[in-house]
Amino acid sequence: MIKKTLFLFFLFFPYLVQGQLKLNISIILKKGVDQGLILVNELHSAEFVKTKKMIKLRMRNGISVFLKAEYVEGADDYGPSGKIKLTGRVLDGNENLIKSFKDENIIIPMGDSRKIICEGSNHQIVEVTIRPELY
Repeated sequence: MIKKTLFLFFLFFPYLVQGQLKLNISIILKKGVDQGLILVNELHSAEFVKTKKMIKLRMRNGISVFLKAEYVEGADDYGPSGKIKLTGRVLDGNENLIKSFKDENIIIPMGDSRKIICEGSNHQIVEVTIRPELY
């Protein structure tokens, strides 16, 4: 019995000690900015992200945010990097592109926050705040 328990422990041990990338994401939609009336919708989420896999967040009013994160490889890094590279896009309720940050070089250190501001049509501003953590 002890041998079987030890065997199972050592078999699954690599899966237990691997760190996961967690993105704390906050999406804030502000409407009517130029008209003096500001209506605010918010969405807050903590997402576990696999490297190079796209995640999707959607607000009730149709705003969608697609994000993909990957570690920035460094020559002196051992283990996961302390920085991530972020790509993605923001779409409005009609699936029209508001902003794409695929070609931008968005690099965020672990534990720091980065705010991306997108100005859409109809006097809308979408603020996406991202804070990566190693979990």
